[in-house]
Amino acid sequence: MTKEYEPFDLERALAGEPVVLRDGRKAYVRHYEKTLTLRQDGRPLLGYRLYDGLAVEASWGPDGLWLKGREFPKDIVGMYPQDSD
Repeated sequence: MTKEYEPFDLERALAGEPVVLRDGRKAYVRHYEKTLTLRQDGRPLLGYRLYDGLAVEASWGPDGLWLKGREFPKDIVGMYPQDSD
């Protein structure tokens, strides 16, 4: 059973609202690089995910996917629920 989340909203995420990853972890999108290609894999959304109390660097495609073509635990699947933490 997959939990339903409010759809991923890039503008809200860039304004500081947390997102939820496929594995249920909280993450933050801090920047959308539109000018430079920073990574060979072309993931322009830069931010971090929370993992065991640490902020771990992360990046995603403009659609919130970690990798194209398959589901991955680090995919953004929606906005983090406001009443959760």
